[in-house]
Amino acid sequence: MLSSNNAKIVLVFNPLKRFIGAFTSLHNTAKAFGKDKVSIYEACAGRCISCNNLYFRYLPSNMSIEQVASMDLCTFFYMNYQQKRYFKVPKT
Repeated sequence: MLSSNNAKIVLVFNPLKRFIGAFTSLHNTAKAFGKDKVSIYEACAGRCISCNNLYFRYLPSNMSIEQVASMDLCTFFYMNYQQKRYFKVPKT
């Protein structure tokens, strides 16, 4: 369940760019994946592309988790950002 505090919700996408979950804060995300908060923050803020082979981004204020759950990372970036920040996945 999402908390009502001012922490930003962190979205998680797998290496295939599919949405896999959301966490209520940066701290909870870092704890769940066993990484430090700075590494997760750098990925959320767009300073690095990914962390721990996953994509982390903050939930924009104009979107709900239900909307994000129905899209992949490419669509998420198209709707929210001008710049693409993800690795290409080879087609199989």
